[in-house]
Amino acid sequence: MQEKPRVVRIVHIATVEVVRIVHFKRAFDKRIGTQYVLHPKQMKTEDDRVYLPLYMAGCL
Repeated sequence: MQEKPRVVRIVHIATVEVVRIVHFKRAFDKRIGTQYVLHPKQMKTEDDRVYLPLYMAGCL
């Protein structure tokens, strides 16, 4: 009888990237101003982070 593989942890890649951005911001807080993140949804703002839709990448 073959054993089924276990799923240890499921992490969405977007969550991992946001965590990395937060750590980067903490490390270089004095040098970094507004953070811009490109993502497929509508524009939103959280703290110093601006989430831009992909079609607005040319506005940077």
